Amino acid sequence: MLLETVILNNYFTFDNKIYKQTRGLAMGSSVSAIVAILYMSYIESKALNVLGDRVGLYSRYVDDVFMLTRNHSEAAHIHEVFNNIDPTIKFEIEHPDNTNTLKLLDIAVRVDGNGGKNYEFYKKEVKRDLFVHFKSSLPTKSKIHFIRNERNRIIKNCSSSEEAKAHLDRFDEVLKINGYPETFIHKPVTFPNKNWNKCKSNKNKNISTRGNNYAYFNFPYISDAINRKISRCFMREGLNVRLFHRNFSLRAALKVKTVNNRVCRKNNCNLDINLCFRKNIVYKITCNNCDKKYVGSTIRPLHDRIHEHFNSDNSSVKKHFRQCDSSPNTMTVEVLEQEKRKGNLRIREAYYINKLKPELNSKEENCIDLILF
Repeated sequence: MLLETVILNNYFTFDNKIYKQTRGLAMGSSVSAIVAILYMSYIESKALNVLGDRVGLYSRYVDDVFMLTRNHSEAAHIHEVFNNIDPTIKFEIEHPDNTNTLKLLDIAVRVDGNGGKNYEFYKKEVKRDLFVHFKSSLPTKSKIHFIRNERNRIIKNCSSSEEAKAHLDRFDEVLKINGYPETFIHKPVTFPNKNWNKCKSNKNKNISTRGNNYAYFNFPYISDAINRKISRCFMREGLNVRLFHRNFSLRAALKVKTVNNRVCRKNNCNLDINLCFRKNIVYKITCNNCDKKYVGSTIRPLHDRIHEHFNSDNSSVKKHFRQCDSSPNTMTVEVLEQEKRKGNLRIREAYYINKLKPELNSKEENCIDLILF
């Protein structure tokens, strides 16, 4: 019932008018990709039941289908069968080029005159030579892993060492364009020996760490040196903890913020409407009479937390405003940081308490920075 409700109630706005989507799936919905894959499975099962042995090799990735058949006329018949399953869904067909090569996703497959299949790595011509830049604020280990993963992908998608070597050389040029020095480019070893078959058989063998029961600590990336110090602390205590970073991307920084049309209906709310519904934040309250400050954090809407400050007799903020003969109207509220993870939110709060030394925080709250810093 929930799935049906989500699929059948998609609305969008165009030219200041609201429309209901009557067919298809909404782009961006968390269920759309899964339902689309399931429906493709339904279509292909019906088509393949009709086609029988007319299809040789058949493989699909989401909505991209790769298949081998005898000739062009057979391919045209298969295309027609697929298009007749659902009249609202039409498939496009692409044939091999004059070298008998067909490109799909990141691989190019070529069938020779004897029916033998060869394949190699493929990158679209329109794809620019972009890669994680050497000066990006990312751990060095991450950059090494990115390079190693791309090289392994190239090796996996090539059926011969000569083709792989040519594509790897081109990838090295891309790394140079993106600021990587020669010493760094050749740091991750892709070919452990000259035996290609052995290299091919070993390339996907990853050391499993699942049995070690690692815990993962999310910490903002500052530098490799800081990472090493933190890791040594965990190792010294015998803890199986590894660091990982959830970085703030340039895309997120440049993202256009949507206009907040929500209306605050809380009685006697003195906050700006853009602050009322902010949550998972570190905030600062400043008394405009004496410039004393309070730093706190909340995972709930900010106006709920501010309301508690002025309605709890135990609140240090309320006590001060009484002594200072102030009111909520004579305060300034500012958001210092946003963090969705509760543990990191407390760390960020402690950082600002340690940095700003707010006079209105209680002794217990001021002790947080002594524990964490």
